[in-house]
Amino acid sequence: MDTNKIEQLSLNLQTTQSNPSKDSVDKLTNDFADIFVNAAKTTFSSPECKHKNKYHTSTDKPWFGTHCRNARVIYNQAKKKYNVSKQATDANILKERSKEYKKIMNKYIAQHKSKTEKQLRQMHHKSPKRNTGK
Repeated sequence: MDTNKIEQLSLNLQTTQSNPSKDSVDKLTNDFADIFVNAAKTTFSSPECKHKNKYHTSTDKPWFGTHCRNARVIYNQAKKKYNVSKQATDANILKERSKEYKKIMNKYIAQHKSKTEKQLRQMHHKSPKRNTGK
């Protein structure tokens, strides 16, 4: 805590005791609260996040990009809405979102597989000795 601010607050409190007004009491209480808030901020400050990309984790698959993530969010929203209401219209929407999500996932998995196969074929043709382990 800042001792200078506490001393100033004490002086202000003594001067306003003789003639208190609503504004002076409000100002004193705000100053008093600020002292404790600032002390709490310095004592209990939260650590800064080192990772700015909140979506990328080590468990993400290489094919799981932003399109897959967005489709998953939409699917999970539909699932949550269905679980809350259990209505037939929400069930149909959930089924549609599930199909869309699976379609997008299969598309990007297939793209990743074909890209990986192509890279392996190119590596094998360029330097077969290195790729066979001999």
